[in-house]
Order: sequence, then C-alpha cells, then structure tokens
Amino acid sequence: MTRKKDTHPIDFTLLESCPKCEANWQDKPIPKESQWLFGNSKWFSRVIGIYSRNQDRTIAWQCPDCGTCWDRATGKLREPFNLSGTRLAALAIAVMLLPVLPAMACNQPFVKAGKSCPLGYYSQGSYCVPNR
Repeated sequence: MTRKKDTHPIDFTLLESCPKCEANWQDKPIPKESQWLFGNSKWFSRVIGIYSRNQDRTIAWQCPDCGTCWDRATGKLREPFNLSGTRLAALAIAVMLLPVLPAMACNQPFVKAGKSCPLGYYSQGSYCVPNR
C-alpha cells in the first residue's frame, strides 16, 4: 500500500521573501520578551493576509511589493486582490493592534508599538502600563 504524499500548502507566514519577486518580507524585529506571543518568530512579516468575513478566515496571502497572490488552502497562484485605501488602512491598524490585544485584555503592560500608548495606559520607558 502506498502512502499519499503530504499536500499541505506552503506556510507563507514563515517565508522570508516572495517566491516570485524575491522581495524581503521581514519587517521590524519582534522584541525578545514578546516573541512568545508570535510563535517565537524573531521578525514581523510584511506579507498581507487576505481575510474573508464570509468564511471567517484568511483565504489568501499577497506580496506587498509585486501584488502576487496565493490561495491559502492550495498554495496556488490566484487573481490579486485590489486593496482600496480604506481597507488597507483598516488592515494596517488591525496589524498594529494585534500584538497588544492579549496584554490589554489581561490588563498587563506591553511593549509600546508606536510613540504613544492607547487610552487607559501610560508610557513607562518602552512599555505601556495600565492606569490603576
């Protein structure tokens, strides 16, 4: 009896560069004390995850430089998505908030992502600390 080969698609979140244009997908380094929140990854990724509200999941990955798009389930090329400015801005805000949401939910300090802290937190060095 022969075994089927694993047909799992490529995990684009683990790639460091675009398979088509070879653009670097590594962004800023993740602070060492926060790496456990991101599966021990050392770098943030620039790859764009295309989310479907209907399916409630990421359905594709897109290169931010060349716009090439891959289906998440199959790993095969697909038609690129036209990201409007509004959707792109909402996606950027979501990506910036994603690292701090678990800490905010637990009312814990977290590494400051920008120049200021969200409402209800004050800046202490490179951390945002909850007001008590």
